[in-house]
Amino acid sequence: MNKDIVISKMKKGSLIIGIICITCALLESIISISYLSGAYTRLTDEQYTSDSLAYMNQYAFLKNGIAFCIVTIVMLISAIMFITISRNGAPFANKNAQIIRVIGILTILEGFIPSTIAIIVLGYHQEFLPTLFSPVNILIGLLFVFLAYVIKYGAILQQESDETI
Repeated sequence: MNKDIVISKMKKGSLIIGIICITCALLESIISISYLSGAYTRLTDEQYTSDSLAYMNQYAFLKNGIAFCIVTIVMLISAIMFITISRNGAPFANKNAQIIRVIGILTILEGFIPSTIAIIVLGYHQEFLPTLFSPVNILIGLLFVFLAYVIKYGAILQQESDETI
């Protein structure tokens, strides 16, 4: 394939993915607001604070609300990256490596933060032992951090190639 055709397809694809990320971020923000408002309602209603089943519901609402907030941020950051790629046609850039590293760190934090905050806010109940972290999120986050180094290396090679020409 011709280089110009590849760049054109990459720009078009990046724009489409950026638009999808923005759409997903909007949907995720609506979902996170509904979860967090449900958690708030349950926290302020005495009926929900008395038994362990209600505690599990509160925990689920709060944990999911926080997780969806983090995913919304990741989607917005991703949208910025893909729209930037669609404009300049340069996926191998230091800024993209930084964005991917931030996405990786947020994904790792998503494995810890929602459960931890929910336990801190709601208190600990022996009847219900939630998982404190998500190994899947941690692994995916580490893969993103590694991918950031690959993109950084690609940016170095791109810069060397541009300087050679």
